Amino acid sequence: MYKQGAHSIAQDETSCAGFGVPKASVARAVATQILPLEHITEVVPGLFAH
Repeated sequence: MYKQGAHSIAQDETSCAGFGVPKASVARAVATQILPLEHITEVVPGLFAH
């Protein structure tokens, strides 16, 4: 998905109970953004605004 230009958000380590999946995205540098959980809910609606 990353190679096709998809926007992906990884939850940051400090706000994450289990950092396994987000850590893999961060390590592979495929996350467009790395955010705390409370900011993800603020960003997502803007991704769908036209």
